Amino acid sequence: MAEDAEDELEAEDREEGEEDGEESGEKKKGGLKKLILFVGLPVVILALAGTAGALFLLGGGEETEVASAGDGHAGDEEEAAGAQSDIPPYTFDGPLLTNIVTGDGRTAMLSMEVAIVVEDESLYDTLDAHMEAVLDQYTGFLRELRPEDLEGSAGWHRLKLELLRRTNLAIAPEEVDDVLITNLAVQQ
Repeated sequence: MAEDAEDELEAEDREEGEEDGEESGEKKKGGLKKLILFVGLPVVILALAGTAGALFLLGGGEETEVASAGDGHAGDEEEAAGAQSDIPPYTFDGPLLTNIVTGDGRTAMLSMEVAIVVEDESLYDTLDAHMEAVLDQYTGFLRELRPEDLEGSAGWHRLKLELLRRTNLAIAPEEVDDVLITNLAVQQ
């Protein structure tokens, strides 16, 4: 009987050992999942981020070709610059004066002188014919400005782009090349 009891205990120990082996196998599978999750996934993310960064920084050869091709208005940039320099810009009779609103509800006076760059002198007649519409476009926009909208080079650039857009809207279907701000003053 003692031998039977010992045999039973050994059989139970073997069964427990087999169960422990299965549990350790499950633990190994769980460990493998954790390894993939905490090591493999960050490696994949870093590889994708590195690839995206390299493409962002190194990709761009096509952009220079597009920029050098121009927009089709002139064959060469030097020719375009030479053509624009021959024709003097269209200027207004006097400065544009309008009130603008400051942040505290007071008004300030905006004085601005503008010159319009044209590619063809025939646009002078178009600008003369549509001058009231151009001034109306300008005044409507300028009255909505605040002094802080004009601060810095970014404000200056946004102002030029908006004046160009509004000029082209007023004389459509004709278009001007650029709007030059020759003088700008805000008196508060």
